[in-house]
Amino acid sequence: MIFEKNFVMSLLDETEFNLNSLSSIRRKFLKQYFAKDYKDYPNILLDYQKKMEENNVFDAYNHYIFQMGEPRAFNAWQKTNQSDYDKFVAWYTDDKNVLVLKK
Repeated sequence: MIFEKNFVMSLLDETEFNLNSLSSIRRKFLKQYFAKDYKDYPNILLDYQKKMEENNVFDAYNHYIFQMGEPRAFNAWQKTNQSDYDKFVAWYTDDKNVLVLKK
């Protein structure tokens, strides 16, 4: 229920579906989730994604993980956002940023 509510709220202003809008939806989802539901429904993956957003690499991450769905759009995005992509790669491959699942 929490996912569905936040997902629907994240879709409200979107008029198309592509890599940029998908990233926007996911960023709005995080904002919605952490505004109201985080304390009652913690989630380690969303914590990690919030950490990416705080480090300004979440948009590049979103483009990276969905690039196979729209490779031409990703290539075009990467050409105009190479420094953002490089920042993401450096952040994502740094050992201190590994997602650790605890038992």
